[in-house]
Amino acid sequence: MEYWLPSKKAAFFISSGGGMGWVDSQDVPGAQGQDRTLNWFAQAGLRWYIRPNLAVMGSCFYQHMSNGGATDPNPGIDAVGPMMGLTWHF
Repeated sequence: MEYWLPSKKAAFFISSGGGMGWVDSQDVPGAQGQDRTLNWFAQAGLRWYIRPNLAVMGSCFYQHMSNGGATDPNPGIDAVGPMMGLTWHF
């Protein structure tokens, strides 16, 4: 979802999503518990167009990975941090 500023050169945005993945959980005792992982993320930030086809982006990104409680152990991993990017439309 985006909210464009009146100048049409910048937009605030939010996004979220999720999916499945696989990790090697067998080599670390007490780790994930199984190879299948479930993950989801949420992100909020600002995209600023410096040219019609070039934009810079900055955001805060949160991600969670776990086995969804399917087996024990299920320690889960939560990560929060900044993201910066450059987008070129062609």
